[in-house]
Amino acid sequence: MKNPLSILGSLPESSTIEMDARIDLVNTFQTYQTTFKLNIACIIFDLEGKITYVNDRFCEISKFTREELVGSSYKLIQSKYHSQSFYNKIVQQLSLGKSWKGMVNSQAKDGSDYWKDTLIIPVVDKNQTIKEYLSLRLPIDQSAYFKKNSKLINEILFNISHKLRKPVTQISSVASYLESESISLEEFQDLVKYMKNAAVSIDTYTRELNEVLSQLK
Repeated sequence: MKNPLSILGSLPESSTIEMDARIDLVNTFQTYQTTFKLNIACIIFDLEGKITYVNDRFCEISKFTREELVGSSYKLIQSKYHSQSFYNKIVQQLSLGKSWKGMVNSQAKDGSDYWKDTLIIPVVDKNQTIKEYLSLRLPIDQSAYFKKNSKLINEILFNISHKLRKPVTQISSVASYLESESISLEEFQDLVKYMKNAAVSIDTYTRELNEVLSQLK
């Protein structure tokens, strides 16, 4: 997923109103990024399974640096706990455009393994073609907690996945549109409002998920 913030620098600076809208959009994305940085381990990978983005929280949990992860195969963080058929089923579901939710065991750089509540969402372009996958993860530290609450966690992830998919797709679509189209000031201001609503939705849903899971501990 190309960083939408990088697109803003190429837009024409024709008025104070447009500059205010530009700043507003940047602030919205900064809020969106802060939410993920503090609460959610985030990773994006392409259709071939190559990692294209990780946030700081993901690096902290996996104990890999960003440089070690980006450009590497997703298999770098896979543990031997799950069978190949387990991963094949995930890939099959994602290729159909469906989100996947569940518990995943991964391997950190030091060889230790850890559990995560995992949600993987296919991100589509304006033609509804899958372009990449966004994965959101919450680490689970205790196996007892995992066994006790796995059913409830799955139900929560199922509900959140439906809520998150729409705003994530909205943000991706707007970013693609800004890259490929010449737009008027009025259109740009409309896109700012559209993007803000999507970012606010993501912020709300991730906070909701974090709050529920915190209460379960």
